[in-house]
This record gives sequence, C-alpha cells and structure tokens, in this order.
Amino acid sequence: GDSNNHGNSADSEVTAGKLIIFSLSLLLLLHMSTVTWIDFIGGSAIGAIFIFYLAVIVGILLPLPSTAWIRTACMTIFHRTFELINPRCFCLGSGIPRAIPFIDVFFADACCSLSKVFFDWG
Repeated sequence: GDSNNHGNSADSEVTAGKLIIFSLSLLLLLHMSTVTWIDFIGGSAIGAIFIFYLAVIVGILLPLPSTAWIRTACMTIFHRTFELINPRCFCLGSGIPRAIPFIDVFFADACCSLSKVFFDWG
C-alpha cells in the first residue's frame, strides 16, 4: 500500500546523482550521434544536432519507469515557464498584482542565459 506509493515518489525525485548520470549520458549520446552522423553517414553538423535532440526527446517520452523523474522535471519546467508567461497583474480581475516569487526571477534569469545558445544556432 503505502510503501509502493513512497517508492514511486522516490523514483520520480530529482537528485544530484541522477542529474550527473543524465548529464554524462547526454554527453555520450551527443558524441555518438555526432560521430555516427558526420563520420559514417556523411551528414552535416546541424543534422547531427537535430538527430541528438530527436533521440533525447524520444528517450524522455518513452514511458519507462527509470525516466519518470526526467518527465517530472520537464513538467516542473513547463509549469514555471507558464507562470512566467502568465501575467502577474490581473487588470481585468481584481486589479491587485501578485508578488513575484524569487524562483520565478531565478528561472527567468536562467532562460535569458540560454538565449545565447539559441542565438548561436541561427
């Protein structure tokens, strides 16, 4: 009963160890997809990047119990993004602005830092 529910929540918990292993796995996947796409298939560098991201998306979307924590983390990111896009001041409603939590400021700063990556792409 309760032990199964606790085990499932522990499996979906994001920990430092899981993030390190995930980062190293992504690094290995990036290297393998780049070598395979460019050296063996003869494709371009941008094609290798798209293949890498396609493999990552497919891997995350596969309903494996071992990747449930990644989907949980992605849903948290989508929720935080929605909170940033959603206006804080409901002028049509109560007209009272809501306080902006620090996590939103921190997340928005991280998103701005990522803009350099997207700028470099195109």
